[in-house]
Amino acid sequence: MTASANRYVVGLILAGIVFAGVGAWFATSSSFPDFASLEAGSERKAAFLDYLRPIVEAENAVIGEDRQRLQSILRDGPGWFDQRWLNDLATRYSVEPDDVDTLQLRVDTVPVSLALAQAAKESGWGSSRFATEVFNLYGERCFNPGCGVVPRKRRPGAEWEVASFPSPQASVRSYFYNINTHDRYRNLRLKRARLRATKAKPSGFELASGLQAYSTRGQAYVEDIRGLIRSNKLE
Repeated sequence: MTASANRYVVGLILAGIVFAGVGAWFATSSSFPDFASLEAGSERKAAFLDYLRPIVEAENAVIGEDRQRLQSILRDGPGWFDQRWLNDLATRYSVEPDDVDTLQLRVDTVPVSLALAQAAKESGWGSSRFATEVFNLYGERCFNPGCGVVPRKRRPGAEWEVASFPSPQASVRSYFYNINTHDRYRNLRLKRARLRATKAKPSGFELASGLQAYSTRGQAYVEDIRGLIRSNKLE
């Protein structure tokens, strides 16, 4: 896991979703392959991507459905039941119900290539201690005692922990929520919206520019993520 600061885990850590057709490795919501047992390199990378891609795509599908309904409501006007759903959606995304501009910025998908590249970077292609022990694929931190595990090299006086998740799916969901709601990634969301306004499909390579705050390494981290996207042909 890369050194990073101010990783946040916010609500919505829900039970994992079980997806069919991914093989024996994905038999239960908390199952996780032993990627460290595979030879580092192409074999481990391929296995990790094959495992994680359906999870990321499924989460995007859920968000995409919410976004489609949101846009329909904003276009046609809400009925009584729609208004209740809209209020619930705003609560889930930590937005005031009448702040539809912010809500539209937040309720949107994350490029699969970006989610895969960051998971690969943060979890060592699924082989890190935190990925295997607590299903943390994105290096997210939490700040309540007992909410995760204490890293061996945490500086004296620090109180954060590496967040623990009930399943890999929960880690992916928390990552999406983090990218879509935290102020540090607002520029990423604005760039995504500008691309959508031109009818262009936002790419992970482009949106990686909004990840400078994800790591203390800043722009070097952005270039690492772009390098992973490019070298592994994730787009």
